[in-house]
Amino acid sequence: MNCPHHYLLVSGGIFIDSVVHDIDMVNWLVGEVPETVYAMGHASHALWREVGDVDTSATLLKYPSGAVGMIDVSRNSPVGYDQRVEVSVKMILPVLLDLSNFEGI
Repeated sequence: MNCPHHYLLVSGGIFIDSVVHDIDMVNWLVGEVPETVYAMGHASHALWREVGDVDTSATLLKYPSGAVGMIDVSRNSPVGYDQRVEVSVKMILPVLLDLSNFEGI
């Protein structure tokens, strides 16, 4: 686990720190804002429980048009950043952004 404890105390939790960016992206792709949101998470490590956070989350978004978005986020990714988007219209069009060699922030 590479998050410093002090950061976890002020990060706002996985939903504010991470998931909100994925919600923005899905809203942009769909062209709407959701009318219903359901989210849940689990802390598999004691450190996350100590700071009142979770390390794995699932968020389900229901849009007025009938579109449904599903966002899975985990703070545990041993292979690096695993970011992907799947859009389904009449077929699934997977888009994979490989950041495994990303040296950034």
